[in-house]
Amino acid sequence: MFKDFIEFLYRQKEFSEKTFGPNYSWPRIVEHIHKELNEISLEPFALEEWIDVMFLAFDEARRAGYKPEQIVELMVDKQKQNESRKWPPWQAVDPQKPIEHIRPKVNADEKECPLCHALTDVSRVSKYALVECHECKMMLEYDGVELIAPEGM
Repeated sequence: MFKDFIEFLYRQKEFSEKTFGPNYSWPRIVEHIHKELNEISLEPFALEEWIDVMFLAFDEARRAGYKPEQIVELMVDKQKQNESRKWPPWQAVDPQKPIEHIRPKVNADEKECPLCHALTDVSRVSKYALVECHECKMMLEYDGVELIAPEGM
């Protein structure tokens, strides 16, 4: 189903590395995304500018070490996660503000995953122990206060 898109991401990788080099830095890509978003704010229906933002995001995800298959898999998983979340009625939100999902109330024994924002029970976890997030399955360190993602994430 996503085979063509995965192949496209590999093609984009070849073009990007040949054109921009293998070590194109994330601050440069973030700055470029800001530039594209400014263009979108002036022309919000310019599809080409939205596509530029997507290309930059895919390129940086790949440069951060993710394979096209992983990018597509997480896109599918993230969509499922968004579908399972509770959202306020869109009519009740200021049309100039983002619509954020409703976050469950956190009790003292639950900590938020810094990667997927799911809540994880730490009531039986000692300080500096590793904890697996039940949602994204990443191993996180619990420092006694919060969950910490591995370096580079």
